[in-house]
Amino acid sequence: MVLMGGRVHHASSGKLSAWRKAVGWSARAVMRTQPLEGPLRVTLAFTVTTSAIRPPDLDKLTRAILDALTAVVWLDDRQVVSLTATKTQGPLPGVVVTVEAC
Repeated sequence: MVLMGGRVHHASSGKLSAWRKAVGWSARAVMRTQPLEGPLRVTLAFTVTTSAIRPPDLDKLTRAILDALTAVVWLDDRQVVSLTATKTQGPLPGVVVTVEAC
């Protein structure tokens, strides 16, 4: 499941594929380099809408981002050796991703 437009979508949803592609393209615009190599420390700060009836699970959100950034930010999400993820409520949904080499 993943949060998209303030709504939760299941992993089998076609909308999830489109969302992952959008995340990937956003990352490409920021990266401007080849995918990173070596061990990485990743921090994810999610914001879910305060109107969400059932906020999405943090682990599902995290998995969706890690998958979406594979082959864009890193070669493989196995490179992530440290992961911090938080979820707060706010008026607009989104995620801030920070990646550091270890």
